[in-house]
Amino acid sequence: MPLIRSTLGHPVTAGISVVVNGRFFQHGLYRGTPSLLALEPQGASPFQLVSALPLPGLRHLAVAGQKAIIKGIGWLSVVDISDATNLRFHGMTPVPTGDNNSRDVLAVSGTHAYVVQGYYSPDQFGGRTGRIIVVDFSDPTKPRIVGEQPLPPKTATWFSLSAAA
Repeated sequence: MPLIRSTLGHPVTAGISVVVNGRFFQHGLYRGTPSLLALEPQGASPFQLVSALPLPGLRHLAVAGQKAIIKGIGWLSVVDISDATNLRFHGMTPVPTGDNNSRDVLAVSGTHAYVVQGYYSPDQFGGRTGRIIVVDFSDPTKPRIVGEQPLPPKTATWFSLSAAA
C-alpha cells in the first residue's frame, strides 16, 4: 500500500478509495489503527491527508451521497463525509459476523446497505454457504437490520465473494 504525506504529521498507509466531489475517501492505517481517511490532491505529492477517523476493525467502505457506509468486524456504521476536514460518526448497528473463513462484500443502494457473507463450512452444503443482510440507514443515527436471508447452498463460495469486492 502506498504511503501518503499527511498534514496531521503522521505517515499513512492507504487502501481502496472512493472519489466524492474531487476528494478521495479510503480506509487505511493512521497511527497504526484502521481508519477512514479523507485525502485530496496536493502539489508534488499525489495526495495529502485532510482528516482521519479511527474505526478499529474497519473492513469495507461504500459511499452513498454524503455518507460513508463502513463495515467492520461485527458492525456497520454511518459517517458524515460532507465536510472532509471534519468526518463525523453518525451511528452504528451490530451485524452478525462469520468465522475466520468468512468473507464479506458490501454494496449500497439508496438508503440500504447489503452485506453478503460467504463462508466455508465443511459440514454443510459441500463446504459453501452464506447469507445476505440488509441494513436500512435512512436515519443515519440509528441504522438497523431490516432483513437477513440465507443464500442457496453452493452459491456463495468464500473465494469468489472476496474476489467480487
